[in-house]
Amino acid sequence: MLINEIGFDILLEEILKIKDISVDSLFASKFFQGNEDNIHITEECYSEIFEYLNNTRKISTKLFLGILSTLAYGHPPDELKEMIGKSLQQNVTTIFENIDELIPSQTNNLNQAYFQYYKEITETPFSRKLFHLLDIAHHPDLIKVRNLYGICYFLSFLSEYVFTEFDKWFKNTKRDDLKVLFIGWSCRHDHLFIFKDSKYEISINPCFKAAHVIIEYPLSRYVSYTKRNINEINASKLEDKEKLYGFLYYLIECYRGNEAKEFDENIILEEELQELSSQSYLALLNKDILEEFNINIHNYEITRRIITLVNDTKIKEELLVYLFNKIIKMLDTIQDPTTFTGYDLLIANTFGRILKELNTDYFTRYWKNLKNLIIR
Repeated sequence: MLINEIGFDILLEEILKIKDISVDSLFASKFFQGNEDNIHITEECYSEIFEYLNNTRKISTKLFLGILSTLAYGHPPDELKEMIGKSLQQNVTTIFENIDELIPSQTNNLNQAYFQYYKEITETPFSRKLFHLLDIAHHPDLIKVRNLYGICYFLSFLSEYVFTEFDKWFKNTKRDDLKVLFIGWSCRHDHLFIFKDSKYEISINPCFKAAHVIIEYPLSRYVSYTKRNINEINASKLEDKEKLYGFLYYLIECYRGNEAKEFDENIILEEELQELSSQSYLALLNKDILEEFNINIHNYEITRRIITLVNDTKIKEELLVYLFNKIIKMLDTIQDPTTFTGYDLLIANTFGRILKELNTDYFTRYWKNLKNLIIR
């Protein structure tokens, strides 16, 4: 309920001049209509807030919370949003000096079953794991009570209008409850869309950057807002290793299966691989990074194609050997020849292509394994 939001009492008294903070006095005024469960913010209310902000330079953080709590329950006009953004910028130093002390702990108002999930998102470095945590069809509902909308809206406005300061605060604050609340709200409320703005490319928080990459490029099977192709990631302000992770996640997630011939005929894939091969950051690829990407039966062929793009002969061989051993281990589990399916034959095709890339000594060294497979 709006009446329980932080700072709402200050807004009533300071801006709307309502001293009796009760449900009856609220709906007796010209500023609110409806009922407790379905409140409607009137145009008169928005106008009063606009005029107050327009004529007042110094505004307390608690009053900002009250203003944004009210807006969270309505549909404020754009001109009011812009006025609030301007006021936030004028008072930005004061806001971030006391935000942690002003807002009480919200941990008990959050669903503890999902708290750790969102906390892990805020703590995980830029990686395939972070993409995987964010890239789901339906993010779990973190909030247990309704009177947190105002705090969520407040944090969202800070991220939009005073991003540099908000970014630093998010990085350094000890308030895990507020960090988790912002991420949980952003994921659940608008499915990451808040992170579409290019400013998130230069964030110091990995979770913001990763969310931006997912929303901006076609990495996800669940997020449909993307408009750019994956090649455009190379013109972004992301760091080289982050571009590599984005490109790899896209390729390995999108080109699942081992239809080598089908991949051979895929012109778009060929163009994307050529783009990746032209990037200097491909030299950063190593076994540890591939390990992160859970290389398995569904992505052997695309992984092989990525590895063959590496210029450094020694590193390329090391990565091919890594993939070779993965496939050998999988094939070696086939004890009954009658269970060797068409899908396994496709993997064997990839296996043979790897052997063509490796030298004769390596083939000889693994002949025993190959012979056992052939005999079976």
